[in-house]
Amino acid sequence: MHLFDKVRGYDIRLLWYLSVKYICDLMVENKKVKSGMNVASSEKVDKAQGYADFTLLSIPYPGCEFFKEYKDRDYMAEGLIFNWKQDYVDAPLSIPDFLTHPLNIDWSLYQSWDLVQQTQNYLKLLLSVVSSADDSGLLGHCISGWDGTPLFISLLRLSLWLLDSSTRL
Repeated sequence: MHLFDKVRGYDIRLLWYLSVKYICDLMVENKKVKSGMNVASSEKVDKAQGYADFTLLSIPYPGCEFFKEYKDRDYMAEGLIFNWKQDYVDAPLSIPDFLTHPLNIDWSLYQSWDLVQQTQNYLKLLLSVVSSADDSGLLGHCISGWDGTPLFISLLRLSLWLLDSSTRL
């Protein structure tokens, strides 16, 4: 057994221990070169299908490189649309129908959404996942962990805190 397979096995066991059922990948690429190494999400490259029992969501969200454009526009996200035709962008939007259907969002239009609409629709999706009746956990990640991951985890935490606070008023 290769070291990566062993570590991946530990990863899968930890996810089950933490009651994670949903894995949400925010990467816009299937693989990325970081510091001269090819890196990818474990669930994307696992040929042994160890992640097959998890519900996988691929919701590509622009990373830190794109947010330079946001800054250059004086932080105006309205009308700012990511260029999905760039060479490195190859991760498709992939969400199981049972998660998208109740939201009444036309997901086929995601590449035409501006940053505001994309963030809102992805947040609606993630909120519906974490507030579902099955009480299962969600793992959200991108490759770097310092752009899309903290953005959506922070938005989720704030939204859930607000929902919890409003029920106690």
